[in-house]
Amino acid sequence: MPELVEVENFRQLMLRLVVTHCGDKSWPTSSRDNQQSGYDTTTTRHLPCCIMIETPSPTPPKIFPSASDLEIIQKCTVTNVERKGKLIRLVLKRLPTVLEELTSDQKDEEKEKEGEGENLYLYFHMGMTGRISCPDNIPSLESLATSESFPPPHTHLILSVKRMDSSTNSNRHNDNIQDNQSSCVAFSDPRRFGAVSLGEPLSLQWEELAQDALMHDKKDFIEKIIGQKKGIKSLLLDQRAVVSGVGNWIADEILYQCEIHPDQRFLTVDEATALSMCLNKVLKTGIECLSLHKDYPTEWLFHHRWNKGKGGVQKDFKGKTIAYVQSGGRTSAIVPALQKMKASRKGSNEDTVIEKHPIKKKTTSNSLKGKEQGTKQKNRLEEKDQIHNIRRSKRIAKHENK
Repeated sequence: MPELVEVENFRQLMLRLVVTHCGDKSWPTSSRDNQQSGYDTTTTRHLPCCIMIETPSPTPPKIFPSASDLEIIQKCTVTNVERKGKLIRLVLKRLPTVLEELTSDQKDEEKEKEGEGENLYLYFHMGMTGRISCPDNIPSLESLATSESFPPPHTHLILSVKRMDSSTNSNRHNDNIQDNQSSCVAFSDPRRFGAVSLGEPLSLQWEELAQDALMHDKKDFIEKIIGQKKGIKSLLLDQRAVVSGVGNWIADEILYQCEIHPDQRFLTVDEATALSMCLNKVLKTGIECLSLHKDYPTEWLFHHRWNKGKGGVQKDFKGKTIAYVQSGGRTSAIVPALQKMKASRKGSNEDTVIEKHPIKKKTTSNSLKGKEQGTKQKNRLEEKDQIHNIRRSKRIAKHENK
């Protein structure tokens, strides 16, 4: 499943759909930092640009834009590409010519529907095997065979940008312009667990996600991690709890580098701080490697974690044995020699977290119940010992009387 590192790479590829200037001397930007192309706009004759759509697959994913949604999208231009966790959204703006064609009632209806005036949002979720590709860059995934042809197999949606002819009032596309391959992207998904939607339902998921892992606030991250009764990997995989965008291999990687067991609970401030720093490092390094078409660092667990069930003992870069355990509902690759379970530390950290997060009161209640049950069990054992001692004393006394 594509995780934040891969999805951020997809977002950068989709930036070529963003139109900064669409005139005689300018074209959609393919810049990775979303900056303007630098063309001299003083002599540029601006023409409206719109999105061209192809839907080559007869069997798209279950969540996919309707015919009416596709018609709306084609009358828009892309102003930005945003990402939160593993979700991507295109920020769309209706073309002025399209807005003029709408009646005032229709405009009000559209504004009420989207809640953002003229802006619409087209959301993408990659699911298990979804990916974004373009003619000059077809990203590879561990779960997919390498493809060199564009569009890749199982492509469901192709988006490109074209200029509209302003010589007439029609929405006829100008075919006498440069090839639009440089502004073309494709969404493919062999297993069709991904999704594309104009607004809901993916817009609701976007709002529910926790802060993005790449831009997470360190203080907030630490406060939500320390003293938690839940295992650390479960917390990292929960897209609504602490951060969004962390999946199975990223969680395993940062826990391996921090030498923390995935089921470890009640983390200390030092451990949470180390996790925050390592998360930033792994994400930024991974994104940079993908943008430069380089492999991840050789010392990463990533290169060795995929060999479960292929025979033989798997080892990490340093030659230490890799084991596989179930944690957070997923198969986790760990190095037992480094990632050892430590005794839970329920001292001041837990008390501090309870004060800042009322939800932890339930944990305190459970702890008290556990102590009460332990006390009762201890009392029962003491009573049994007393009875046993009394009976033993009686047997000894009886034997002595004989």
